Amino acid sequence: MAVNSQNCRALTGVKIFGEFQRPIRGAVIDSRKVRPGNLFVALPGEHTDGHAFIPQAVENGAGAILASLEWATGNVWNASIPLIAVPDVEKALGELAHFHRQRFDIPVLAITGTNGKTTTKNMVAAVLETRYSLLKTQGNLNNQLGLPLTLLDMDENHTAAVLEMGASRVGDIAYLCDIAEPTEGLITNIGRAHLAFFHSLERVQQVKGELIQFLQNRGRVFANTDDERVMELARDVEQVIHFGRNQVAELQMQDLGPDDWGCHSIQVNGKVTMKLHVSGAAMVSNAAAAIAVGLAHDVSLENISAALAGYSGEPGRMEHLDMAGFAVIHDAYNANPESTRISLETLAQLPVDGRRIVVFADMLELGESSKTEHIRVADEMTRTCVDVAFLLGPESLAIQAVLAPTDRVKTHHFDDLKALGTALMEFIQPGDIVLLKGSRGMGLEKLLPMLKGVTLNAL
Repeated sequence: MAVNSQNCRALTGVKIFGEFQRPIRGAVIDSRKVRPGNLFVALPGEHTDGHAFIPQAVENGAGAILASLEWATGNVWNASIPLIAVPDVEKALGELAHFHRQRFDIPVLAITGTNGKTTTKNMVAAVLETRYSLLKTQGNLNNQLGLPLTLLDMDENHTAAVLEMGASRVGDIAYLCDIAEPTEGLITNIGRAHLAFFHSLERVQQVKGELIQFLQNRGRVFANTDDERVMELARDVEQVIHFGRNQVAELQMQDLGPDDWGCHSIQVNGKVTMKLHVSGAAMVSNAAAAIAVGLAHDVSLENISAALAGYSGEPGRMEHLDMAGFAVIHDAYNANPESTRISLETLAQLPVDGRRIVVFADMLELGESSKTEHIRVADEMTRTCVDVAFLLGPESLAIQAVLAPTDRVKTHHFDDLKALGTALMEFIQPGDIVLLKGSRGMGLEKLLPMLKGVTLNAL
């Protein structure tokens, strides 16, 4: 279904130059990704102004341009496609996505939470795709730009949608809900992340709870009974489905434990057992959410089991990589205190012939609590029997300060990623397991090409 030209004319403060002569399908903010008929959204940015790339978008076949009134008044428009000029391009993108969403009467599930949003979204999608023609968030397009772009891809072929919602400030989830109008919601968990923005766990709960507030009297909520803060939010919701290991859950999920690669099995309501093919105890909660959503949408246990068995995980999220003589667990897509604890616990459970080595880079965006949270990581490394820690970044000096005097975990601290990589390559021995964990801004994924080139001689 094409983007409705009437919706474009209904945007706040809009002025349109040119005529709509062909359908507009989908929207992009990168002129290099424009396909014939796309709406190109010219967003002003900190480093690059999208308006500078309007000619390239037109050349690539854009069906229309969404740009600022300020730019439009200073330029002569003579292209053969319409220019939609608005006071605020980002706000107009949200409005347009909302208008487009209202044309569809289909189930829309919104997923948010501190950890596991993307993995849970993709597990849920794998399950629901056995029944629906599904629209889902691609990658991490879960913010005030990514979600509208996803919604504008919705067309007459879609019979359901699964949308991921992220937040960096109070009101973000509420804003996304106003645009997407979800009919169902799921909060994976509530933990200590982005504390530089939210300042407290209570504020994180408040922000994630904006999804519950939106759905309270008009939609269905899936509540993880293993998270007290999620349960508190869902307490007064009219339509709620409880799932988890807690005894109060209608859908009882029992963790049967991991295999040698850290992949767990789940028993549902004491009867059906499902085997996962992704490492980590956290995957049990993610899969439990997918099972609950699937059953609520009349997907059979057999189809749910097959969908989860076929899910092999996401790059950079507990991704198991076999190297030449050693193994790497790549979990450096991002890091916060909760996900770090889970990663270390998973590492502790894996059988290893050599040493458990953690390459840990700073957890970012923790504000005043950063030092405290990094000290807790040091305690977790000791508790989970890490043998060696390669540390990167100024915040990780707090870990070094705790561990170095005890010698219970041997530590090496670096300020430079390349220097760390060189030392690590010389240090690795056959049979070692290396866990990569750190915030995305620290760039630990850049170590992978170096590690793939390591050749070990058998001892």
